[in-house]
Amino acid sequence: MATPTIFVATPSFRSEAHIDQAILSVVSQVGRFRIRYHIQDGLSDDGTIERVRWWANAIRTKEFPIHCDGIDFTFESAADEGMYDALTRAFETLEPPDDAFAAWINSDDLILPGAFAALANIATGHSAKDVSWVTGRKSITTASGVPNMWPVQLLPPTGAIASGLCDGIHLDFIHQEGTAFRGWLWRDAKRTGLFEGCKLAGDWLLWTKMARLAELYHLQIPLGRFQFREGQLSSGLDKYRAEIDRFMPENTRTQSFLEFLQSEGARCKGLFWDNGTNGFVSRELRSNRFAIADVARNRKPELSERIAKIFPERAKSRDTARRDPSRDMLTALNQSVDSAQLQQPLDLSEDLAATNGRYARLAGRHVQRLAEDDNLDQYDWKTVAWRHPWKVSRWLALRRYQRSKPV
Repeated sequence: MATPTIFVATPSFRSEAHIDQAILSVVSQVGRFRIRYHIQDGLSDDGTIERVRWWANAIRTKEFPIHCDGIDFTFESAADEGMYDALTRAFETLEPPDDAFAAWINSDDLILPGAFAALANIATGHSAKDVSWVTGRKSITTASGVPNMWPVQLLPPTGAIASGLCDGIHLDFIHQEGTAFRGWLWRDAKRTGLFEGCKLAGDWLLWTKMARLAELYHLQIPLGRFQFREGQLSSGLDKYRAEIDRFMPENTRTQSFLEFLQSEGARCKGLFWDNGTNGFVSRELRSNRFAIADVARNRKPELSERIAKIFPERAKSRDTARRDPSRDMLTALNQSVDSAQLQQPLDLSEDLAATNGRYARLAGRHVQRLAEDDNLDQYDWKTVAWRHPWKVSRWLALRRYQRSKPV
């Protein structure tokens, strides 16, 4: 089988301060694959091109150690009409084949170690039509340089992406530095107009186009890392969303979002590593509509009433929790645990001692004491739920099974 090649583009402009990190993250990838890397600069006047030339020479002369099967590094500096115009030019230079994976990172983004090895494995193990584009878990670096994983991973179905819902309001953004797509998908999206004059939200528009052409697969590992810094284009979210509104009004997206919340069968596709086959296998995943609705409600409080009509039982439990911090909190927590399906049912034919032992190992003595205590009025359930949500959910499960155990 031919060695896969990963195609990467970087648009840059006045990036002297961080271009070295971006290039290093690409050319230091390790594995059995080749890298085709092109940087498209917009006539920078701050030393960016001098740094790029240094890297081109170091790779050509092998002064920089290469740990893959080869790197083809090129660059160009020419006037352009913005980042997405530069990106389009870069891909015209790269010309990735239909079955090859391609990606882009901005000059302040990073590709994480192992990312290209994962893409190469997928490229050899899945056809270009079977797995056409993938995205990894979100990873960020704070303004102080500290890396951090995205706190919650809410997976959007491909249909929701096609409806423009990954706008940072209804659903999370799809991070471009952690996404890769086949060459055929880029070309088919390009036939529909590609970025259509976008200056900021070109990635959002591209994902909506790709989602109408192929299923997005979610990886359980991060492929790239977004770095927060002062003055970057993506910091102006109001302008970014205004550009989204130009293509798809917010009211239209909100209506699509509410329809998505009502679709009980919402699914997405994931890729998981399988040690038996030494490759990635695909699985169907259920979208957590409850968690997605909660996040959207926090971002856009005016949606609360409309979401409550879709999930009346969940809304009731939230209202009960707000009204009464004492015994009624137990009912609210019970409903929340049931609706979120936080625990797997136990086999009631097991001895209660074995059941208790299993939960004791999972949750510890604190949960056991709660499960055995019948004097519930002494607990401030609002405080307990806030401090120990995982413990309370396990305690509720154990307590229900203890009391449903036949005497």
